[in-house]
Amino acid sequence: MASHAQERNMQMFRASFKRELKLFFLIIMGYLCQVSVMPYLKIGGITPLLTMTMIAVVTVAYGRIQAFWCGAIYGILLEVMLPTHEVFQLFLYPAASLAGAILFPDKSMQQLEYERSIGKPGRNRSPIVRTIACAAVNTFVYEVVNLTYVYLRESVMTAQHLAVGMSVIVYTTLLTMILVLPIRRFLGYRRERKPVAAPRVYGT
Repeated sequence: MASHAQERNMQMFRASFKRELKLFFLIIMGYLCQVSVMPYLKIGGITPLLTMTMIAVVTVAYGRIQAFWCGAIYGILLEVMLPTHEVFQLFLYPAASLAGAILFPDKSMQQLEYERSIGKPGRNRSPIVRTIACAAVNTFVYEVVNLTYVYLRESVMTAQHLAVGMSVIVYTTLLTMILVLPIRRFLGYRRERKPVAAPRVYGT
């Protein structure tokens, strides 16, 4: 019994370590691709925020705490490694990640049981849909705060600023729609299959 328990604990440790290692790799690759690949994917001068896509995936796949730290790491890396980015980015990324972290992670068992007790279905919505929505919300918060900062600093807000902000939100959301499935498969998730209803048996 003891050997079986130790083997089971070792398997759980390996699975947990592999999961966290994939998270670390995902965060680093998100940063590297944002600064080295995304500038070549500009459309009309608009660069998508791959970092927001990664934060959204982490929010749904790992939870609130990891999503916050993912945003904090991106803020630190962008502020330290890119001199053109202002210190403001250090706080902007964690703030934006909190929006999705509140709205879109998996519900706890207590929340699901409560919903069932009041007559609701008591289930999590599609992780794909939640990831895409999370990226859109995170990017929206990012752009709103960023535009507010620009207005307070320059005392001017033009239609061009607003158009650029909306374009970034749309482009990032479309990018998330393309990448969410491959990234989730890398993390070990498979596409959910709807249960097949049992055939009805009619009496003769």
